[in-house]
Amino acid sequence: MSWTEGNNAVRMALFDGTSWTEARTIHQSETLFVNWADFPSVVGLSDGTLAAHWLELNGPGSYQYDVKIAFSFDEGLNWTTPIIPHDDRSKREHGFVSLIPDDSAGLTALWLDGRAYDNQAAEDSYENAMQVRARRIAPDGSMGPESLLDPRACTCCAFRMMAGADFS
Repeated sequence: MSWTEGNNAVRMALFDGTSWTEARTIHQSETLFVNWADFPSVVGLSDGTLAAHWLELNGPGSYQYDVKIAFSFDEGLNWTTPIIPHDDRSKREHGFVSLIPDDSAGLTALWLDGRAYDNQAAEDSYENAMQVRARRIAPDGSMGPESLLDPRACTCCAFRMMAGADFS
């Protein structure tokens, strides 16, 4: 389970089937993007590694933030330096992340990506398109190519994905 605590900490706890661990801090920062609809997550990978994501502001605007992903190899006690899965570094929205583990101890990340917004003030313009993008990420932080899955998606809706029995 993961959550934000106050406006500056991403926390988690593990359930062993009987009880919860004490809360552990994944990341702490004064620039976390905290929102009721777009929140952090933690997933377990096939080898026991944990992967977590959260959102961090990248500019002065309210909706200018990046996705950050980190890994823990010791049940959340320590975390790797976070990576940004999207190539785009513009001061736009990048969020509503879904992480899906695969059978090789990695994961695929999906997110809504605002790089196609030409002018955020013109919200009704057809050119202002939120996109769905994806990338495979290994626990060592290496990333496959970024993929565009949908060039025009809902601007503020979470989505979920799941793998089949063979992780396809």
